[in-house]
Amino acid sequence: GFRRDDETTNGKLASSTSRASLASSGGVDGSDVQIGPTRAITEDELPAYNHYELLGLDSFGVGVDDDMIRKAYHKALLVYHPDKVSGSKTAESAARPKSSSSARRAASSSSETTDAVFLAVQTAFEILSNEQTRRAYDSTNQFDDAIPSGREAQEQGAAFDFYATYGPVFRSNGRFATVRPVPEIGSDASSEDEVDRFYEYWVHFESWRDFGLEAREHDPDQAEDRFEKRWMAKENDKLAKKRKKEEYQRIVTLVERARANDPRLRRWAEAKLAAKRAAKNLREDREAAEAASRAAMALLARLDEERAAQTRASESKERKTARDRLKKAKRRAEKALFACVCDARKAANGAASALSDEEFEALVATLEADELIAASEQLDSTPAFQTSLRGWLAAKKADPSVKVLSSTSGGTNAAASGSRTPPSSSTPQRGDSSSAADDDTVDTAEGSSGATTSAVSSSKRATTNGAPQRRPWTDEEVSMLAKAVKRFPAGARQRWETIADYVSTQLRLEQPRTKEECIAKFRDVQAAPAGSSSSGGGASSRGGRGAQQNTTPTPPPAAASTTRRGPPPPETTTT
Repeated sequence: GFRRDDETTNGKLASSTSRASLASSGGVDGSDVQIGPTRAITEDELPAYNHYELLGLDSFGVGVDDDMIRKAYHKALLVYHPDKVSGSKTAESAARPKSSSSARRAASSSSETTDAVFLAVQTAFEILSNEQTRRAYDSTNQFDDAIPSGREAQEQGAAFDFYATYGPVFRSNGRFATVRPVPEIGSDASSEDEVDRFYEYWVHFESWRDFGLEAREHDPDQAEDRFEKRWMAKENDKLAKKRKKEEYQRIVTLVERARANDPRLRRWAEAKLAAKRAAKNLREDREAAEAASRAAMALLARLDEERAAQTRASESKERKTARDRLKKAKRRAEKALFACVCDARKAANGAASALSDEEFEALVATLEADELIAASEQLDSTPAFQTSLRGWLAAKKADPSVKVLSSTSGGTNAAASGSRTPPSSSTPQRGDSSSAADDDTVDTAEGSSGATTSAVSSSKRATTNGAPQRRPWTDEEVSMLAKAVKRFPAGARQRWETIADYVSTQLRLEQPRTKEECIAKFRDVQAAPAGSSSSGGGASSRGGRGAQQNTTPTPPPAAASTTRRGPPPPETTTT
């Protein structure tokens, strides 16, 4: 346990240590304080005196220098040296009358007592005059190794005084410090830097305390030979190192217990923890606010994106609807124009005033949708209207970007409502199932009418204005043409080129069929009356007009049911 009874002794040693240090450094004059023994002691009193008290250095204690030890020793010799003592005794005996035998025995006993004390003085000087032996003596001389248990705060409660409990212990252990000055424990008003320096010093405390005398378990001087002496010295050194290690662990434990009970550290730690918690709460609040702001911004962005997507979808739908409506109106306008051209051809009775198939296809391919619709609003089977159509075609060919027509009644709405001159009942209607050809060459997608109408116009060039020479078709070629038409339906890219190539490849023709020939033959088959056929180059009678037309056998039903595209040609006659 922690013995408070030794605090007075430790306090004296600490104060004497400071006085000795000041005296050795010149701060205190050693002559101002009594050096050396002030009175002679007896042999009976000898066990109660330590080496410093024998030499009269008890007022200085630990920390005296060599000069002070020598002065004290010289004064002690004047008191305890046998010659000095015997000379004094001889003078006293000469001055007194002769004593009895008992007096002589007392003088002899006093001389023996003086010799024992003198020997103790010599031993004290030998130990204190050597720095190593003096430190070993100071390390064990009147020092209490006890430290506080660390439970005083729980045991004493509000009565616990940290500074009164731990301050003296640190001061007493400071006597062994190698690095001086030793900082004080301070008070409750000490700054944080001062307290940190105090504990930093004691955490790295360097002690000169030597346990050579305390750990002297074996006396090498009593060894019988050098081997035994060496073994004894080694054992003593091992025990001294063990005690040194225990000493440092004792200092570490003292510092740990002091830090655990220091009210200043506890107060500052609580303040730092409170500040840390406040900073953490502030950071969490800020992060929560930022997260809420980001969530709100993300929600707004998502809503904006959804609205924009809805707007784009609505606009896309409207554009698609407008395209479909325009496409349908264009198709109706094209049919109406074709019907008007057919009426004009019948009215002209073979004259060249009406548009030819090539001119009509070029007109349809050149005019834009709104221009076709505008033209359908001005339908007229007179030659003047046909002349207007040719003028519009020439203007578009000269400058494709020029607008030759504009709708006067709403464009697609006018075309959709059928505001055009209806064709006569005898005129073949475009797209009608009873027409000379079906819709498999009509453009069903915007931008593809040019290619299909070109194919139709090419076929018409082979049947219009006389009877050109054509290679006859065999039954195998007609059958293969029907298969090709079924295999490659309307809407395929470069359909008739593919059909012509298919027929020529499958039959391995020496002179391949062209697409114009395939289109012309297909229309001939479609236009031939049911049941009429020839062997491949003959003629058949049509309409009782005596006109002869080059026909071919009717193709299989698969080809006849194929959807056609493009305007059907009018019936042509040869004279």
